[in-house]
Formats: sequence, structure tokens, C-alpha cells
Amino acid sequence: MRQVLFHIPLPFVLRAESFPDGLPVHGFGAMLFLVFVAVVLIVLTLTGIYLWMIPVMRKRRSARQRALAQGTSPA
Repeated sequence: MRQVLFHIPLPFVLRAESFPDGLPVHGFGAMLFLVFVAVVLIVLTLTGIYLWMIPVMRKRRSARQRALAQGTSPA
């Protein structure tokens, strides 16, 4: 596995002498982040929070779209 997967380019103003190519994204850090996201999704799904929150978000979005279609401001 490569030590550095890629570099996030930084604007010239933010570029430091220690990171001339940009901010490095290390393989181990990226792997830990992906595992964290996966575990959070699994926990939310198993506890039912994810299954409860998705319909609520869809309901809010559809109400907002209906209000915009009718020309009124969404509440």
C-alpha cells in the first residue's frame, strides 16, 4: 500500500514550506476514515435511527418542493 495516496492542492497563499506539493492524504488515515463512516452507518441502521430519519428528511423535502411549486415560501 502506498504511503501517500494523493495530495490535495492548496492555493499559493496557503502553501507552506513543509507541504510544497499540497496536503498529503495518507493511506492509513483514509482507511481509518472509511472504516469510521462504515461503522457509523451500520450502527445507525441497526439502532433504527437511520430508518427513522430518512422518511422524515424525505417528507421535509417534498413539502419544500410542493411549497416552491405553489409559489409560497417553505416554512
